Amino acid sequence: MYTGIPVTDKLMMVLWCLANREAYRVLSRRFGLNRGNVHYIVMKTCRTIAQMADIFIRWPTREQYLELSQRFTLLNTLGKYYHSSNSHIVW
Repeated sequence: MYTGIPVTDKLMMVLWCLANREAYRVLSRRFGLNRGNVHYIVMKTCRTIAQMADIFIRWPTREQYLELSQRFTLLNTLGKYYHSSNSHIVW
């Protein structure tokens, strides 16, 4: 189905939909389209993003995961230390 809507507008609609969790009826009024087109655009765009997830999401290797885990533990420990000393520093 060709909707004749620029890709940037479709992406903005999907991002708005995901960020605000609005119903298709509300989106249709906000973007001036009928609910069927809004549904089609949102579903097709989300499906396309999901199919391309391996391009956009890079999972850490085991070594990277361990390093990130250690850094998080260190920051968590520092946050508890500052919190327990009644400091206003928030981590």
